[in-house]
Amino acid sequence: MARLRAADPAGQKAVKRAWYLKNQAHCREYWRRHTYGLDPGQFDRLLDEQGNRCPICRQVFTTERPPVIDHDHTTHEIRGLIHSTCNMGIGLLTDMPDRCDRAAAYLRGFNLGLTPGEVL
Repeated sequence: MARLRAADPAGQKAVKRAWYLKNQAHCREYWRRHTYGLDPGQFDRLLDEQGNRCPICRQVFTTERPPVIDHDHTTHEIRGLIHSTCNMGIGLLTDMPDRCDRAAAYLRGFNLGLTPGEVL
């Protein structure tokens, strides 16, 4: 059976977008519960425990830089709430603490005027 196509795909997209914008809080709560098993109370407790700050950059969470749920990709255990950019940083270092340590040493060495060979 052939798929039915919307008579007005752009109009359908606009309707879906308007619904999402109107229901963003519900969508976020659904995603957190469905993906991570977190109810709104648990998420709020995590925020409170962290003082509404990212433990990596220590900046306060804002509407422009909201928290994302950081989790271990092997165990799926929630580690905490961090900024999206901080999450990408540790993800690009493949969640390996020794790589994060070496990256930090590399940056500290540069700030001290050391060459990469001297940092190793």
